[in-house]
Amino acid sequence: YCTIIDGIYYDKEGNQTDEINFQKQCGNNICKQIGDTYYGKDGQETTEFKYQIECGKNICKQINDTYFDNDGNITTKENYLK
Repeated sequence: YCTIIDGIYYDKEGNQTDEINFQKQCGNNICKQIGDTYYGKDGQETTEFKYQIECGKNICKQINDTYFDNDGNITTKENYLK
């Protein structure tokens, strides 16, 4: 269960799997992108947008309607523009 033996991956149910599914089921997936799946700061599957907000290095950046200051903190549009 959740092990690799002779280069063969086994998932949490003990079934043979590939590396990506092994990582999705058995890895520490906090703020990670595995294949086309994103995991947030709580380790739960999330959207790419939420992943960028929670886990990205967002210094002086705008993502949709969310603004980040020069310390990476969420701020208002007015403060961002300053």
